[in-house]
Amino acid sequence: MGFVTRTGKTKTRTFRIDEAIDQALIEEADEKEVSVNNLTESIFEKYINFNRWFQRIDSLAITPDVLAAFLDHMTVEEITEIGAKLGTTSPKNALMLRGLPLDVESANLYVEKILGEHNQWFNASYLHQKQPYLYIRTSFGEKWVTFIQAYLCSFYRECIGKEVECKKIGNNLQIIPE
Repeated sequence: MGFVTRTGKTKTRTFRIDEAIDQALIEEADEKEVSVNNLTESIFEKYINFNRWFQRIDSLAITPDVLAAFLDHMTVEEITEIGAKLGTTSPKNALMLRGLPLDVESANLYVEKILGEHNQWFNASYLHQKQPYLYIRTSFGEKWVTFIQAYLCSFYRECIGKEVECKKIGNNLQIIPE
């Protein structure tokens, strides 16, 4: 279970797909300027690390305009309260479902890969400076950053047992372990 990371070793597989799907893969690979093999491996990796879990937990994908409509009708206090409450349960459930331990490494993986890369809540980078930190960038607005800040600070504190400093920098967020 858990989160599958590439080993660098390859395995040859042969399978059949419908011609229309093959043509769509070729066009997408050409557009992305990658090989069909690289594209399909990325698709498989996304399924293994994200989609299969997404389907198991009754998740819902919404567009940014739907999210903004909800947030526009809420106060900053309400958003903060909801973020803090969900941060104590949702990430813990996601990690436990995948069989991952509740530790800092899994927390960072959850933030970078699951919320960032796959759920597309934001773009996250773990920067290894003198003092390592997570840097989160989003274009979904200040109220969304408020939610993320409350959610992640609560997650690290309540589920991982790690105090972090969450600093807003415009519509971005810096998470620094204390």
